[in-house]
Amino acid sequence: MRLGQDKRFIYVAADLYNLPFVDSLFDTAVTVRVLHHVQDLSAALGEIKRILRSDGAYVLEYANKRNLKRIIRCLLGRERGNPFSLEPLEFLKLNYNFHPAFMERRLREVGFILQRELSVSTFRLPLFKRLFDAKMLASLDGLLQGPMAPLRLAPSIFVKTTVNKAKVEPVDFWQCPVCHHSPLSQRDEALECQGCGARWGIEGGIYDFKEPLPRKEP
Repeated sequence: MRLGQDKRFIYVAADLYNLPFVDSLFDTAVTVRVLHHVQDLSAALGEIKRILRSDGAYVLEYANKRNLKRIIRCLLGRERGNPFSLEPLEFLKLNYNFHPAFMERRLREVGFILQRELSVSTFRLPLFKRLFDAKMLASLDGLLQGPMAPLRLAPSIFVKTTVNKAKVEPVDFWQCPVCHHSPLSQRDEALECQGCGARWGIEGGIYDFKEPLPRKEP
């Protein structure tokens, strides 16, 4: 089955900083291997909070700059930088690792309440991979994800949060990412904004909000 053909899901391509959904629409949001490429973290988190309902859940994963492997490499002089500084580490263009304290601060500032953490891939070290079977490491990692979480030494950290916001009932589903007008009208395999006239394509079952379609001639 091709992407966009499963009618159980709605497939959307959009800008994380300007999502095409009305306020308080979703019960849950999940981002895995996404924040790793987000430059403006506060803006992205604020937009995710906007589309979540009051007491909605946000589950996220981020790459931890203060992981055990990087600490060891820095102490041995094999990697530059300070793993304990709070500033995000951009090790490649638009590839960021975050300090746990920095991430926690940003989440709280936006209005998320942290509920639970898991440390994942703690044994992602060449030495462990050489000495132990992969299945054994995976099983051990699963057992220690909770107990090891307070140390925050794993390369990946999963966090479950909830939203601290006023209760608002969503008025529709789609919202124009240009002028924020809602609702949008569906015509000729496109969604059209009655506020600003912007049109967004629907191709192969995917709602494409990355770039607006050319405006229709009057």
